Amino acid sequence: PSLVAEYLSMGINVMLLNYRGVVRSRWPPDMLSKVMWKVPDHALLRPMRYAATILLHSAPRLFDTCVLPEKEAAILDVEAALQYLTSGLGVRPERVLLAGHSIGGALGTVVASRFPRVNLCSSRSFSK
Repeated sequence: PSLVAEYLSMGINVMLLNYRGVVRSRWPPDMLSKVMWKVPDHALLRPMRYAATILLHSAPRLFDTCVLPEKEAAILDVEAALQYLTSGLGVRPERVLLAGHSIGGALGTVVASRFPRVNLCSSRSFSK
């Protein structure tokens, strides 16, 4: 939350994303193979000034609850959030920062490799 407050104080928009089946996600695990994407109800968006940041949070529950392979299910959610920002809100991809920690950093790295105009900050990530 303090990082979010810092971004907001600089006029940077923030979208917090909990991917399927983790933390406060409203998607039950059995929806993983049925729903392709939905705009998160808990997305925090303010009028555009500089850029948008997606902060990706990780949680151990991810590996306990996924119906789809964990990585693919979570990647779909990150890509959906990115699609919402760029197509839905009209944010230019080069003004988006995927900021991820741990599992979120790994997911951000995969998604950024598919969308080369998007910026990436990966903190304490890992492979596989």
